[in-house]
Amino acid sequence: GVPMHLLVLCPDPERAIRLRRLPVASGQEVEVVAALPDLAATAAGCDLAVSAAGSTVWELLTVGTPTAVVCVVDNQEPGYRATTAAGLVVPAGRLPALTSPNPDARERAEAVTALHRLLTDADLRRSLREGGRRLFDGRGRERVADALLAD
Repeated sequence: GVPMHLLVLCPDPERAIRLRRLPVASGQEVEVVAALPDLAATAAGCDLAVSAAGSTVWELLTVGTPTAVVCVVDNQEPGYRATTAAGLVVPAGRLPALTSPNPDARERAEAVTALHRLLTDADLRRSLREGGRRLFDGRGRERVADALLAD
């Protein structure tokens, strides 16, 4: 029931149709796009993001976008655990537990609570924004190249 404009990146046309049909409350709108010309610039202009717990999370942290992560596949589990344990992102659950025929009620309730808090708590968003920018400055490639050239 929180007012919001939800921008969903979804390249799958059939899924996009289903997303556009999601019921919304007053003050809510869902916009579905197939592609973004510049994900980082779009994310930097958003109040928050929800992302799979893959490599996009590092880009979101670099631009300072407060982020909730969903562990979509098994190989994302280490990054999911590390970023949530460090308080860099908000955990929004593991997709199989959230969407199975018998979803995990506890994990689902925790995800809903976490997302609601991220939407409504400006201090939390500010803390996540600052934490991401502090640890991920986008200059890692330069430091790696400098270290390699120093040898």
